[in-house]
Amino acid sequence: MCVAKSQPITVVGYLVISENNIKPLTELTAEEEKQWAERRDARFKSAMADYYRQHPDEFELLEDAAPDAEIDFYI
Repeated sequence: MCVAKSQPITVVGYLVISENNIKPLTELTAEEEKQWAERRDARFKSAMADYYRQHPDEFELLEDAAPDAEIDFYI
């Protein structure tokens, strides 16, 4: 079977800062990147806390698997 060689693709990520301000991730200033990272981290922690609130048995497994880990969200 002959498989065609795939061509590389380019992916560009954008951040919607406001309705009229959309920037490629590669063009963020240091301050914009810091603010974005803080919002991203907060949303991730919130999502993980929501998940573990609904699945306390999974949270126990997480604590058992890494007893010394610093868990940075609250359920």
